[in-house]
Amino acid sequence: MGMRARFLAVLLLCFSAPLVAQVPPSLPSQIPANYFAKSPTYEAVRVSPDGRYLAVTARVGAEYSLLVLSLPDKKLVSGMHFANFSTVGEVEWTSNERMIIAMGYLRPGQETASLSGELFAMNADGSGKDYLFGIQGERVIGSRLSGGAQAEHGFAELEDPLPEDDDHALVTIVNSTQRTADGRYYSRNFTPLYRMNVHTGKRTEVATPPMRTPQRYFADAKGQVRMVAGVGDDSYLSKTYWRTGEGAWQLVPVQGDTLKTLRITRDGRRAYFLAARGGNQQCLVEWEFPAADAKTEPRDLLCRSAGELGTVYFTYEGRPYGYAAGPAAAMILIDQAPLEARVTASLQNQFPDQIVYLADSSHDHRKLLFFVYSDRNSGEYYLYDAASGEASFFDATQNWIDPELMASVRRVQYKARDGLDIHGYLTLPKGREAKNLPMVVLPHGGPIGVRDTWGWEAAPQFLASRGYAVLQMNYRGSSGYGKAFEDAGYGQWGGKIIDDITDGTRWAIAQGIADAKRVCIFGASYGGYAAVMSAVREPDLYRCAVGFSGAYDLNLLVKDSDVSGRSSGRLFWEDSMAKAPEERAKQSPISYVQNLKIPLLIVHGERDIRTPFSQAKALRKALDGAGKSYEWLSEAEEGHGFANEEAVTRFYQKLEAFLGKSIGAAR
Repeated sequence: MGMRARFLAVLLLCFSAPLVAQVPPSLPSQIPANYFAKSPTYEAVRVSPDGRYLAVTARVGAEYSLLVLSLPDKKLVSGMHFANFSTVGEVEWTSNERMIIAMGYLRPGQETASLSGELFAMNADGSGKDYLFGIQGERVIGSRLSGGAQAEHGFAELEDPLPEDDDHALVTIVNSTQRTADGRYYSRNFTPLYRMNVHTGKRTEVATPPMRTPQRYFADAKGQVRMVAGVGDDSYLSKTYWRTGEGAWQLVPVQGDTLKTLRITRDGRRAYFLAARGGNQQCLVEWEFPAADAKTEPRDLLCRSAGELGTVYFTYEGRPYGYAAGPAAAMILIDQAPLEARVTASLQNQFPDQIVYLADSSHDHRKLLFFVYSDRNSGEYYLYDAASGEASFFDATQNWIDPELMASVRRVQYKARDGLDIHGYLTLPKGREAKNLPMVVLPHGGPIGVRDTWGWEAAPQFLASRGYAVLQMNYRGSSGYGKAFEDAGYGQWGGKIIDDITDGTRWAIAQGIADAKRVCIFGASYGGYAAVMSAVREPDLYRCAVGFSGAYDLNLLVKDSDVSGRSSGRLFWEDSMAKAPEERAKQSPISYVQNLKIPLLIVHGERDIRTPFSQAKALRKALDGAGKSYEWLSEAEEGHGFANEEAVTRFYQKLEAFLGKSIGAAR
């Protein structure tokens, strides 16, 4: 397969020609580092309710533009590019002709736009541009835009575009003059829900939640609010409440160790949940809303063991028709009748060894938008037209990447020292046998409730392109394997989680995959912590370590991190690490730098607020005090992880040179 068509690039050349980088017609034998450093072109693609248009948010340089394309010819109808550092954050159709845009900004160090709390709307043809809510009010945001909304401090988020109500959408608004370190507004008050006019910005309060921090409201097609999920000050675990009309909120009667609320049907009659039970079981639960003074019992539609029930797929009407057997797995049908199910199954047959899922659709199901990806394919969009019965290629999210040049990713499994099954992924250099390879161990961040999945990922692919095998493991605490597995990671930051990583490394060596004398460890966020902690706990196992945006002094982290600004965040720190400061000190890599024997590379963004730059400076001070040598890379304009293409490229080049010196340039 050669280089894929650059459909969107052609459109963008028409819209903003000076901003579009050209893609070379072919790639050299070794793919340049910057090819892996580029952010995907798309943030979102949305089909209008009647299927006449596509709204596309496409990245151009450091900002996103909004493009509206007609269907089926895919011609450019209109576009929007905000000025003065604003950008398109999210977009949703509120009717066949009108969109509501959650405005955003791209701070240095961000791969995707942070929402600014401002709402804007426009019609598909580019007319009717209205600023609905935000601090800029009547002030013009670029010469083309105007609006009648009054300036207001606050942060608005779109909850439901109500596409069957042409004039309104549901939004939450946090009114406060206080802001978090990353610029977001916050409030300690209960956040109500409003019905907002999408032409004028006028709004009416329609619901107040029963918990302090609502995370999501659920409404039917008429805009009647039926459920809300969120957390209070006493826990970081979500609870879900329901009500009839404007009656009192009540806890839903669905039982589970943890409960994830998925959605309600458009007719407002049923709700669906994922309930974890017994530590090793996940159930898809249906519950019918009861009539006044009545009671209905939840019904388990299906239950699977941990790791075998991933994403659930719903029709537009809100009924489940399939599920993935674990994250990044092919869909299994539970209802073959809906068109969405039949077309997905057909496309899955046409793309063997890839994952196909429905990304969006028109309300009449005549236009379906599908996303296809694999370990070597970073993602492609296909449009299905029910009238012709055919699916056509729309564009690739990273059309400069040729899947034929990418590495394959295998699913692997090994036993931890206490007998626990650990699953993971092994990326192998293209054309190389899994035998005696230089290897980079790449633990993920989190550590609790996060996981690696099968699919294309930039860092492993970059390392594989340089000849390194890459081992990623979903250590205890990772999501997707049941509550018991996830709970096993609590309190184990520097304990059994590190054991799981160590055991995976030794497994790869014992299997003959990795050369025992050529193994390094590299991770970001918690993965950066794990890399340095592994280096001091296992000083003879690795030949080098790379800590990227890592946490090294846990007591300092609890004090400085943005997570600590929330009561739920503080509870999470205490449960996942340790409550006692002396215990957190025992789990901090900074306490053991004297054990370090191997080369260390410290990488950090100076604008990081999750694991602040103070972490890297504290580690550097400790290393200097212990007389240990290290290499250093900091970026003044980057945050928690690097996003700017030039900064990511510099890091990849630094990483390549560092690994080459430590375990030999891969040949």
